[in-house]
Amino acid sequence: MKTIHLNTTISFFLSILSISLIFFHFPLFNGIGSNVLGGVLGLAAWFLAGSEFVKYTSKYQIAGIFLAALAIGLSIDNFSSQIPLITLSLLFVNFSQFFRVMFKKYFSEENHQWIDGVTLLLGFALYFSGNFMYDYKWFLGWILPAPIYVFLLFKVISGMKFHKIQMGFARKKMGIDTGKPAPHFSLPDQDGNTVDLLDFKEKRHLLVIFVRGDWCPSCHMKMRTYQKHSDKFMDKNVVLLAIGPDPIGVNREMARKLGIEFKVLSDEGQTTAMKYSVQLPSSVVGEKYKPGVPLPASFLIDKTGIVRYASSPEKIGEFLNPSAIFSILDSLN
Repeated sequence: MKTIHLNTTISFFLSILSISLIFFHFPLFNGIGSNVLGGVLGLAAWFLAGSEFVKYTSKYQIAGIFLAALAIGLSIDNFSSQIPLITLSLLFVNFSQFFRVMFKKYFSEENHQWIDGVTLLLGFALYFSGNFMYDYKWFLGWILPAPIYVFLLFKVISGMKFHKIQMGFARKKMGIDTGKPAPHFSLPDQDGNTVDLLDFKEKRHLLVIFVRGDWCPSCHMKMRTYQKHSDKFMDKNVVLLAIGPDPIGVNREMARKLGIEFKVLSDEGQTTAMKYSVQLPSSVVGEKYKPGVPLPASFLIDKTGIVRYASSPEKIGEFLNPSAIFSILDSLN
């Protein structure tokens, strides 16, 4: 049974109500009043959908965010007599934040970072141009959309800074070489059962995917991507395991809400991430995880315990392409 994304569902309802108010000018909210109320509802819808983005990271949340942005733009622009600059602006600034998630398969974290900044700047340029060119009411034109611009400006800048630091660490000697024995681990899964690397020796191949935690949108996509390919991996005699820094209860909830059927292991002390040399220190990621968090990475371990594939640390997006592993599995089997 799929989880109902309550906030995003409410967001869709508010956005539709907002657009209805704007277009139909209900008698109770004639003229500018209906636009103000519609814009406020659109703003509430935007933050509601955004609040679930880091929890579920699905197309549903992204659609909710863009529909809300459209509702806000409609409340401000007069489409009958002018270019809808604020609407275009809101779509561009949202694109700057959600572009990589929408097209993660083609634009991973390390590719074309300039796009984020360019789309954000273009959005700001349209925002200021619209307010200077057209006679918007000060509340609608300047104040109403401002929280979105401030929020996304902070998110894009902080994201680009984090990416720069992360890639600096990734370009160092991180990860482990193929052809070598996989470091041993023994960790609890989301049900509290201990999973040991030796459990699979001479029985099954093992694909280990490191994730940064429940807060990480890219990791949500990563786990969903591998879940979609789980039958193929099963046919190849491969067991999927995710390893992250969250405690057992958080991993259990994350697996439930993302629809993940494979095991998610709890590496709270980061000892396994350190063994596989994929740990980013807390100085990079903040104090939420004091030992640090793993750099997103994938390792294929054959049934003899030898690492046969390791994603490139400096090309983080490789973890989203499980098809690269199938050719290796064919040779193993």
